[in-house]
Amino acid sequence: MNDDDSFGNFIAGFVSGEGSFFVSTRNHPRPQVQCGFSIRVRADDRELIESIWRAMDFPGEVYDIPTERYQYDWDSVKRRDAVMLLARRIGDLANRVVPFFERYPLRGQKRYNYELWKQVVELVERGEHLTADGMEKIRALKAKMNRYNV
Repeated sequence: MNDDDSFGNFIAGFVSGEGSFFVSTRNHPRPQVQCGFSIRVRADDRELIESIWRAMDFPGEVYDIPTERYQYDWDSVKRRDAVMLLARRIGDLANRVVPFFERYPLRGQKRYNYELWKQVVELVERGEHLTADGMEKIRALKAKMNRYNV
């Protein structure tokens, strides 16, 4: 195993704990689907996020999130300034994020959520979200996401 593989496996493990794969849908004025992948950590871990960004040849951006943007202080990340790595363009998700996690598989329950998310990304990339049947499939997959007691 080379250093790239070691860091790739580290990233997969880190994302298993700190990453987020998400899907949002809207119907107005026409059906819309937004898929995304993010990692959010405390601002003092910016160097780690930037290392991950470079290692993944990441298509998204690193954003600064000041503490005052949050309403709740129960979340330890939300009590401090944070940084977030975020990708939402479907081509970037399909051509960069998905292949990365196919090469470096996630472990644990996050893998289940990722697999559902990946199916949505594939449906959107093929344009199936523009049909009623496609949107129904997407909504069904979305409804299963983040329900880890399967």
